[in-house]
Amino acid sequence: MAEIWQDVREAAVASLPGWAQEMYGYAPPPLTDARRTEIHQVLGVLDTVFLGEPGVLEARQRITLRARAARSA
Repeated sequence: MAEIWQDVREAAVASLPGWAQEMYGYAPPPLTDARRTEIHQVLGVLDTVFLGEPGVLEARQRITLRARAARSA
């Protein structure tokens, strides 16, 4: 189970802009294509699990609507 959270951590750090990685003291993890695929698969599984939780779908819909409104503004 710890491997899953390692994948999530690496994905989160990799998604930060360089200045934020530097500010927080994180070195970008070395991500090969195979490692990216592994992380993508783990995030897909977590996404599926959490989508069934109460309120998650509705929250995603609200976020999507806000993002669309912000882009059109």
